[in-house]
Amino acid sequence: MNKLSKDIQQLWCDVLKIEECNPQDNFFDLGGNSLQVIKILNALDKKFGLEIEIESIYDELSLASLTNVALNLQKNSTLV
Repeated sequence: MNKLSKDIQQLWCDVLKIEECNPQDNFFDLGGNSLQVIKILNALDKKFGLEIEIESIYDELSLASLTNVALNLQKNSTLV
C-alpha cells in the first residue's frame, strides 16, 4: 500500500470515526453519508490537489474504488 492509499484509508477512518477499514468496505455501509463524502473529496483536493468529481465515485464508493480513482488522477497529473 502506497502513501496515498494509506492517507485515504486514514481519512475514511477519521471521518467515519472508526478504527480501521478495508479496501472493499463500502463507505455508506460503514455509516457514511453524502456530506461526509464531500468532506473527504475536499480533503483530497486540499491535501493532494486531486479534484475528484462526486459523480465518478458515488455509485460504488468503496475504499478501493476511491483509491483507484485518486491514483489514476495522481498518475495522470504527473504525466502532464
